[in-house]
Amino acid sequence: GGAPRGRIRFPSGAPPVIISAVISAGGRVRDGGGNGGAKMTDYWMNKLMFDLQGAGGKERWNGDREAVVDRYPLAPEIRKALLEDDFSVIQPLANPYLLRFHLLICGYDDAGSIAILSALAESGEAAHG
Repeated sequence: GGAPRGRIRFPSGAPPVIISAVISAGGRVRDGGGNGGAKMTDYWMNKLMFDLQGAGGKERWNGDREAVVDRYPLAPEIRKALLEDDFSVIQPLANPYLLRFHLLICGYDDAGSIAILSALAESGEAAHG
């Protein structure tokens, strides 16, 4: 039992980094770190967001979202949320830094991004008490 563990060695003799994660068939990743593994993210959605940071990412996303989304094995509800900018579905599954970048490539400026993230945080707090 337990999480699969791997060791990554960096070039130039840097010390090894131990990583730990549990990955289910749906691509959900539970952080194996100090938060008790409670935060679930979606690996493929976050990978898509990460990949869009490269050269031409914003242009690819804004030019043909469906073609971009088709390159990743996403659950139907996540695919739909990405295509429709449904950040209430995306936010709980996203790495916060990647989500912030994703909001920017979707055309939201700093103020718009902060407003969306604040509204999501408020709705999450209201739902939990």
